[in-house]
Amino acid sequence: MDQGTLRDHLNKKLAGSAGLLSFSTPHIVWVLANALQDLHAKGFVHRDFKSDNILLSSIHHVKVAHLGDANNRVMDMAMADMLWTAPEVLLGETASAASDVYAFGVILTELDTLQRPYWDLSLDPWTLTDNLRKGVIRPSVTSSCPEWYKELADSCLKFNPVDRPAAKDIVEILQSQWRATPVHAMHFPNLLESKAVAATPSGGGGLYDVE
Repeated sequence: MDQGTLRDHLNKKLAGSAGLLSFSTPHIVWVLANALQDLHAKGFVHRDFKSDNILLSSIHHVKVAHLGDANNRVMDMAMADMLWTAPEVLLGETASAASDVYAFGVILTELDTLQRPYWDLSLDPWTLTDNLRKGVIRPSVTSSCPEWYKELADSCLKFNPVDRPAAKDIVEILQSQWRATPVHAMHFPNLLESKAVAATPSGGGGLYDVE
């Protein structure tokens, strides 16, 4: 995957790097939602779902990395990883499909703002961690973001894991939205746009190989 990680790409996009290959936000969202749906249907939890683990290629493939040892991975949580970690996991509960969905919600906010989670907060690591555990803070989208996208991100970032949609529900939400509004007609201010790729629900989940 020769274009690096999604986080790398967003950083370059934010910096206005010249000659940057563009990716469609609907395509990325669709691939990630389907990847989680398939993973969870097989009884696995990713546990480390974040933009640093989403790989991109020059032929517009999107790949979720580190699936091979998903349920066996020992959580060695660095401070940076906490930015994508659900409050209940920070409180010591076992990672679950719902905590993967929370991380998906964080990635949705990154795709909208282009920024790392909580980039606009000046908090020391201990205060940040405490606020994350309590659900006092969570990442948000911009005011110009489409309302349906904001509602999806908000639902994925619910404090109580039982209130979050399942991955299969997210896929259904995307299918319903895209039936109402063709992907090529969607307007995403500040989001990644692409003339080269148009995702369609009938196209399957894209590339999310075990690595």
